[in-house]
Amino acid sequence: MHAVSALTLVSVQNTADFRQVLPLEPELVRDQIDALLEDVRIVAVKTGMLATPEVAEVVARVVGTGVLGDAVVDPVLATGSGGRAVDPAVDRHYRHTLFPVATVVTPNTVEAGLLLGAAVDTVDSAIAAAEALSWWGPQAVVVTGGRRRGDECVDVVRVAGRVELLSSPWVETPNVRGAGDTLSAAIAARLALGDGLREAIRAAHRFTAVALRRSAGWRIGSGQGPLDQFGAAISG
Repeated sequence: MHAVSALTLVSVQNTADFRQVLPLEPELVRDQIDALLEDVRIVAVKTGMLATPEVAEVVARVVGTGVLGDAVVDPVLATGSGGRAVDPAVDRHYRHTLFPVATVVTPNTVEAGLLLGAAVDTVDSAIAAAEALSWWGPQAVVVTGGRRRGDECVDVVRVAGRVELLSSPWVETPNVRGAGDTLSAAIAARLALGDGLREAIRAAHRFTAVALRRSAGWRIGSGQGPLDQFGAAISG
């Protein structure tokens, strides 16, 4: 098993700043996906930043056919500082075309708030957000971003009408860049390996927590550093 990718944009960023996005043409995104489908069998996919409504529509149409297998939709709408990263018109495509065909959706608390038009800043509001987002039809919702509860970091999961809280020890670190991307990619990887939905989400949460803990003391750049995904993988 091996990963393949189709690019949707080029970004200008570093650990301290998210500066610019250059979206690729929708036709080019579709051509990349078609080229892969002609050559390999895809069993699970994770979406990343979809910067324009046109690109979001192309991706939604392909996901809706089922040819990409289980779809983990990560609605990347905001930068690490909470500012808008993509055209606000993309929100509608997430709600009405991507979420209904998704296996799992994984907004962080900022993105959940943008999609729902309400602040998501506590565990209780994250639970309410997971319930509300499920209305658009995904099989599962994971509200990430680790709301703090005591000494724990809590992600909220809703699968088949039941809410589960996934907790791990709180880690005080600036190195959280890509934490949501790591979680959603790990869910897709576990689904591709044959895990059930709940099992895949729990395994991805554990993997992300280990990756975060292992990189806590790193000093890379002047802003939000990365997670240690490789270290988490080899540590089991």
